Amino acid sequence: MSSPQREEWKGACSKEMDNLRKHNVYTLVPLSIVPKREKILGTKFVFKKKLDGRFKARLVVGGHRQEPGQDYGRSYAPVCRIGSIRMTCAIGCHNNWPIYQLDVVGAFLNARCDRDVYVRPAPGTSAKNSATGEPMVYKLERSLYGLSQSPALWNDTLDESHTVFGWKKTQSDPCVFVYISGNIIVILTEPTDRFEMTDMGEVKRILGIDVQRDYEQGTLAISQEHYVNTLLERFGMQEANPVSTPGYGAEISTNQPQDLILGPTDKKIY
Repeated sequence: MSSPQREEWKGACSKEMDNLRKHNVYTLVPLSIVPKREKILGTKFVFKKKLDGRFKARLVVGGHRQEPGQDYGRSYAPVCRIGSIRMTCAIGCHNNWPIYQLDVVGAFLNARCDRDVYVRPAPGTSAKNSATGEPMVYKLERSLYGLSQSPALWNDTLDESHTVFGWKKTQSDPCVFVYISGNIIVILTEPTDRFEMTDMGEVKRILGIDVQRDYEQGTLAISQEHYVNTLLERFGMQEANPVSTPGYGAEISTNQPQDLILGPTDKKIY
């Protein structure tokens, strides 16, 4: 690893592997016992620096090599409708209820695999039998990011948990659950009872939407200013000025070779 922040990234990788072991995501098995018909999928780390400055590494599986119907069955999982997010904000504002945001730690790791899946050890790690020196591979006990079936398995786990703990799924959105007990009403976009959660406090930003709350005035405003600015920065358009479109045709010469107009980075972005 040649990054000037390699120590931070190495620490993030170690933290990720500790989390996988904590959730019993895999067991080490000898390569020789893997059935010949089974694919051994590759793995890699995906790195991201979070908005709060944390260095995040995630071990993902090369699920692009899986064949539907052979290596996995279902892959679809619903996502919360944007209308449900707005509805929750509106209900909270109308009743002056606080709206809290929580994050499931290693969400997919809570779901069990529905079939045998074998993957290669994480990059930078050595997995061999200490006595014989035989290569070892991971046999997944739980779903892992990158597997085609992981979203569906995680959704099944959520459905099971909301039933066990008394949550009711709304008919309008399969990702919204309601719990009513006496005078207590709780609306969740995901149930939380059986999962390790990170308390993110009152919602400030969710799915690219900024939420501004004024309890004294009884108002709640949502916008995507931060998201729009992020997109402008991504495409190098922070200082861009609007122009009339379509143009008149004389502004840009079409006689220039494309490479003089668009560089490699421009071609990739646009």
